[in-house]
Amino acid sequence: MKENSNYSPTALTRIMGSPEGQQLFSLLRQTDPAILQQALDAAQAGDSAKANALLEPLTRDKAILALLRQLQGGGALG
Repeated sequence: MKENSNYSPTALTRIMGSPEGQQLFSLLRQTDPAILQQALDAAQAGDSAKANALLEPLTRDKAILALLRQLQGGGALG
């Protein structure tokens, strides 16, 4: 999903600083902790394309998608 494809380390820091970001992280951890860890490792290594690819399937979850849209509307994702 293109609209939430910015998972750079800077974006992740901004996201985690918000209540929505913390809720999103919790949902991602509950949904697929292994994929979340792989995506975090990729983002930390500077491979945002890999992080995006790993997280993209998780954005099909309605609750996760709603939080991403809230974060995008608040400027944390873009």
